[in-house]
Amino acid sequence: MQRIFQRKLVQKRKITKKSLSISVINPEWKSSQSEKSVTNRQYVDFLTTVTRNAIQNNFEVHLLSFCEGEGDLKIAEQVKAKFINSPEVIIDNYETLTAMTKQISKSSFLIGCRFHAVVLGLLTGIPTLPVAYGRKTQSLIEDIFSAKLWLSIPELVELKPSEIRSAGVRLPSSDRKRIVTKAEEQFERLDHILKSN
Repeated sequence: MQRIFQRKLVQKRKITKKSLSISVINPEWKSSQSEKSVTNRQYVDFLTTVTRNAIQNNFEVHLLSFCEGEGDLKIAEQVKAKFINSPEVIIDNYETLTAMTKQISKSSFLIGCRFHAVVLGLLTGIPTLPVAYGRKTQSLIEDIFSAKLWLSIPELVELKPSEIRSAGVRLPSSDRKRIVTKAEEQFERLDHILKSN
């Protein structure tokens, strides 16, 4: 896994148009019991409602596919198909962490269904709604904020569009710097251990 926490902090870029970025997943691909209660159709219907609401509020919507092999792109395409004549809905199928970081840093808000998207959202300082389909994201958010400020997929699809922004979290600049510094120290220690063996 790339050292995502060691990335240089990217300042939030000047926004010319409001944009909502959504890192999508395929909930049926995930094997945890809680996510099995949400079908792809329910998830796509939710994303369609959120996207429609965002467009009505003059947002551009970026559907971020981080892992095509796990069905992200397929879900993004299903949502985009509902907005075939809407240039405001854009699918971004990323190959590199740099490209992902660039798009997320231009966002006004992020719904992060992928761990790496949540991390990038927090490190760029944009309001982020962390969605957890596994312990990794849950632990990250609880470690940083000392509270359950994440949603499961079933909790996410129950939200009304008007509730989304208030469910987002933002990491202050001082905390972002502290986390990056700790990550650098952790990997320096690990490198030292690996080199001495």
